[in-house]
Amino acid sequence: MFATGTALKSVVRLVDQPQASERLLRAVDDLAETSKIIRSTIFGLRARDSGRAGQELRARTATVVP
Repeated sequence: MFATGTALKSVVRLVDQPQASERLLRAVDDLAETSKIIRSTIFGLRARDSGRAGQELRARTATVVP
């Protein structure tokens, strides 16, 4: 996602239409926000994934995810 955001950001300067540039920048912002959410979710899962509760979560996930 980071690479896609960076690529889109570099294309903005090549676009002549202001509306298209704005849409590209919004897409870059959306990707950055999504990336933040994913990162915080991963860190949150890691924090809860300690001790016995973490082992239970891992076991349940292993049975559900092929």
